[in-house]
Amino acid sequence: MKKETNAFSSPFVVQWVAICQYLLKAFLKIVIGGVVASAMIRGDGFHNLGDIGQALTIMIGVWLKRQDWKGYPYKLKEIESILTVGIGVLLAITGFKIGCESALGVLSQFPATEHAWRAALPFLPHHESVHVEERWFLPLVFLMGGGAVLSLFTGWYQITVGRKTGETTIVADGKETLADAGVEGLGLVGVILVQWFGWKMAEYLLGLGVMALVLHTAWDIFKPGLDALLKRSLGVKVEHMLKRAAMAVSGVEDIHGLTTFRMGRSTAVCIMTVTTRLASPRHSALRLALTRELATSLKSVEDVKETDVHLELEEPATNAHRIAYVCRQEASRLRIVTDVAEATHLLICDLVQGDVTKGRMVSYAIEENLVCFAARKRVEQIFFRELDPRNALAFDGTGIRVRHAATANPEVEVGMKLFP
Repeated sequence: MKKETNAFSSPFVVQWVAICQYLLKAFLKIVIGGVVASAMIRGDGFHNLGDIGQALTIMIGVWLKRQDWKGYPYKLKEIESILTVGIGVLLAITGFKIGCESALGVLSQFPATEHAWRAALPFLPHHESVHVEERWFLPLVFLMGGGAVLSLFTGWYQITVGRKTGETTIVADGKETLADAGVEGLGLVGVILVQWFGWKMAEYLLGLGVMALVLHTAWDIFKPGLDALLKRSLGVKVEHMLKRAAMAVSGVEDIHGLTTFRMGRSTAVCIMTVTTRLASPRHSALRLALTRELATSLKSVEDVKETDVHLELEEPATNAHRIAYVCRQEASRLRIVTDVAEATHLLICDLVQGDVTKGRMVSYAIEENLVCFAARKRVEQIFFRELDPRNALAFDGTGIRVRHAATANPEVEVGMKLFP
């Protein structure tokens, strides 16, 4: 992500410019479209309202991405997703309403067919035919023509700023704004056909086209929001690819958790918990290397242009425990025994991750209870030369496991053989 050099190259400024022009056009189209009973123009106004919601969602996403969060901001992202889903649903309802009005307009051009349909379906709403009065013709021309020019400028501005700052979501929004210019151009053609040639069918057919556009925009907004809200995975293949990429990075020992999903149409989110033995000062370098590798892998997924990688680095869980060998000292040697009555010492070893970190020989008096002695020394496993049912029974219920020493030589040097 590149830093903007001035206010006009800020992604927030360019999105506010887009929102202002959408708001102006939506207001004029809905009001004037209602006056002339044009479902096409009014529908395009509601489509602009949907564009406002989409622009706001993109702004929220850019702002969230630029914050220094500890972990992934689930709650804020869920609010963003709920808003996105809501906008998509409202826009879809509007699209269906525009389509119904336009379909009724097409039907009105065939009186006999309309009469038959209304006889079969008496609940069909009354249709008001489009009527462009002379005094509204020029305002409509300026509205649709000027709107197309404004969309061209705003789309170019969004694409330019998005590329400079590396915000691909703004580039995508700019391309959609350019597509709006084409729709407004078609709307201008429709107004001219109705006013100059009296061809009202053009208005209704273009209205159906606007319905299709509104429903397409609603789906583009709704589906990514729902996927993000439900945390739908990018798929097993993608997650296996990400795990392989992460394990190939030097310093990564294991991966404990991995969550992937889409946020918006082209942003892939990856949340990963990594186990590493590297010291804390080296975590920054590891985090940077992992982020680069995972971002590269995510961008190979279809339609993914932006990535959001969140990493949590953890040290391996310390597997520390204490074991003891029941031994008898004979001169300078220790012999692992089976019978407690022969024991003179316990050889106690502290293990961490399977490695002996400390070992010591502790005297043991036969009069003392071995079970209590081992418990006081916090021994978790105790080893005898051979397994004796009486020894296992003595330690039953204490939590101390009785094990077989499994060594070929019952006599070992003190401090040797039992340690690496």
